[in-house]
Amino acid sequence: MTEHAKLDVDELIDGSDDPLVAKLQAGVLVLIVNRPRARNAISLDMRKAFARIIEAAESDDEIKAAVVAGAHGIFSSGADIKEVLSGPARVFRPHPGEVARSFTKPIIAAVDGVCVTGALELALSCDFIIASSRARFADTHAKVGLFPGWGQTALLSSAVGVRRARQMSLTGEFIDAEKAFAWGLVNELAAPEDL
Repeated sequence: MTEHAKLDVDELIDGSDDPLVAKLQAGVLVLIVNRPRARNAISLDMRKAFARIIEAAESDDEIKAAVVAGAHGIFSSGADIKEVLSGPARVFRPHPGEVARSFTKPIIAAVDGVCVTGALELALSCDFIIASSRARFADTHAKVGLFPGWGQTALLSSAVGVRRARQMSLTGEFIDAEKAFAWGLVNELAAPEDL
């Protein structure tokens, strides 16, 4: 394992109630999903903010890279399903996966805890996934009756192979960090305190 600068998410959010916290740390834009009561589910407003922030970072020469992380030991439970199912469809494009894939600077998903469904699509859209040893990954689209519209069908099979992608998508079962690393889903593992 190579040496990395420590990303102290708790220190960066520092009591913030903002659902999406953006901080600049030594030339790196750090975006932190911060909705602990909703297991860091990504709302429509957060998706819009994510797009605005990444667009601004694209043209900011001070920003050399970006990191997406989750607060409170949870990367994210994905799109806010309660919001998605609460009324008429509210589509916002570009979605977080498109935004991450269009960013021309390196973008890293720092995954601690659960990374599910839309969050997995976002992580797979990043250039690198660094996971803590307590990270867990699942594609639960089929369990909640949603279509993986942020790129998961192509991205997951590209990362882990068609058969493993089918297994994850059809069962909705979680895989742990070790298996995710062995399957090629993540680039590197780290202890939670070193993530």
